[in-house]
Amino acid sequence: EGRGSILNPIWYAGSFAIGAIFGRYGEKVSLGFVEETEKQVVAHIDKHLDKISPKDIETIEILKTMRQDEDVHAQQAADNGGEELKIPAKKIMKYTAKVMTSTSTLI
Repeated sequence: EGRGSILNPIWYAGSFAIGAIFGRYGEKVSLGFVEETEKQVVAHIDKHLDKISPKDIETIEILKTMRQDEDVHAQQAADNGGEELKIPAKKIMKYTAKVMTSTSTLI
């Protein structure tokens, strides 16, 4: 049984702000943001899968299901007209995610 992170309000506010910013650029960019987000989540899940003991079948299956869901979301965003984001936007997103995961690990 887990507990919520004390950082949740910050993550939610930040997610809302980022979504609002990308949303201002229109549906194609917004869908591109969703696609890139999901791709980065897949990469993050892959890192976890590499670290988990092969004996932990339950966790592996959960993560594989999550990974598949994220892949589907990315493909749906692309199929619905998502525009690929520019490299600087992708790098900012990746850096922001790194700060978030590093911070949450420390707390």
